[in-house]
Amino acid sequence: MEYGALCLIPPVFIVAFALITRKSFSSLMLGSVLACIIMYGITGYSETMDLVYGVLMDGDVQWTILITGLFGCLIHLLQASKGIDSFTNVVSRFASNARRTMLGAWFVGLVIFIGDMLNIMAVGVTMRKLTDKHKVPREMLAYIMDATAAPVAVLAPVSSWAAFFITIFMAQPEVTFNSTSKVANYASLFPMLFYPIATILCVFLLSWGILPKVGPMKRAFERAATTGKVYSDQSAQYNMIDEIEEDDHIKPRIINFILPVGVLIFLAIYFGDVLMGAIFAIVTSIILSFIQRILDFNGVAKTCLDGFISMMPMIIIVVGAFMARDSLVAMGLPTYVITKLQPLMSPALLPVITFLATATLSFVTSSSWGIPAVIVPIVVPLAAAIGAPIPLTLAAIVSAASFGSHACFYSDATVITSAIAKIENTEHAFSQFPYAVMAAGAAAIAYTIAGLIMV
Repeated sequence: MEYGALCLIPPVFIVAFALITRKSFSSLMLGSVLACIIMYGITGYSETMDLVYGVLMDGDVQWTILITGLFGCLIHLLQASKGIDSFTNVVSRFASNARRTMLGAWFVGLVIFIGDMLNIMAVGVTMRKLTDKHKVPREMLAYIMDATAAPVAVLAPVSSWAAFFITIFMAQPEVTFNSTSKVANYASLFPMLFYPIATILCVFLLSWGILPKVGPMKRAFERAATTGKVYSDQSAQYNMIDEIEEDDHIKPRIINFILPVGVLIFLAIYFGDVLMGAIFAIVTSIILSFIQRILDFNGVAKTCLDGFISMMPMIIIVVGAFMARDSLVAMGLPTYVITKLQPLMSPALLPVITFLATATLSFVTSSSWGIPAVIVPIVVPLAAAIGAPIPLTLAAIVSAASFGSHACFYSDATVITSAIAKIENTEHAFSQFPYAVMAAGAAAIAYTIAGLIMV
């Protein structure tokens, strides 16, 4: 059944309710219920429960829940073993003020480019204590973490994002590249990935102090400067459980940080799965704690449990986000939007329209890979038929997907970033959104100009 313009009601409600109430989970759940009412009616209880069961059985949902909880365990183990303290002592020699600390976090995000979740984990766990020390608000740390996740991963030819996109691109007969190397073919799109390039530049300029602080980000910096609070009273609840009792007799050793994090990065690359890396990183940290007599079995169990529990608010939001995504896709929102935009598409404007449509759908549905998988088979044949530049159109799709992951209020990247930064999800989402819009606006202008030149 086609629902037409009714498809637009739930996503508009979700965004509006989140803006008004600052409650991510409530807006997602109510939006999902609204979508189900439109599709199945007031009495559609069984269909709604099928949606809930489908979400809970979804492998992506289970993976995200596990990785979020395990990141919490690892962070608490690194704190208990004073591994983070030892790393902070080393890095503080270079990150001697707020600006250097923010630029250092930005640099770490650029170096760890294998996958967005790994980027978020690396920047958050290595830099949070330093940013707190120099009174950098958590909102800024979260922005750096999120903005150097998907935007950096799409610019890396050996990342999980690159592997996904080159796979769906090469499945289209209209797509041809000059090289037989998949890495080289994907790398040829780099100069046209305008959104991730603009986002990375925005983070650098804001960290350096060149780009002005605006909106909630400005207020966050003012709060930190006047009160010394790096997070708001609303986010205090997420930091209560962070108060781990530290034994002053435990000597901070850099191996307690380097070895677990090194295992995480190496195995994430080797297995191509951050979850596997996180599991072995936790095991490594536990072994080090046993060897050095930092924690006994009960201490390890309590630390891991506390870490997992600290992530529960964000895990709940993840479930709500996937429910909203599945309900919007079931209504046919992506197909409806693309169908309405097709008459507006011309060879020169196709790339920018594709960017805007894909970015909007990825943002609304929190589906950064699902939406491109739907868009590519529709847009690529259309680009070939009307003579639009196909490489530029492909780059627009990749850029838009990175925008969806980065900017969506309830994407897995945004939620996990909030969890690791220990702030309210809406505070992170709203404080970074003006800068995401700036980068998206610059990208849209760039795709418009490039489309006019290349046709």
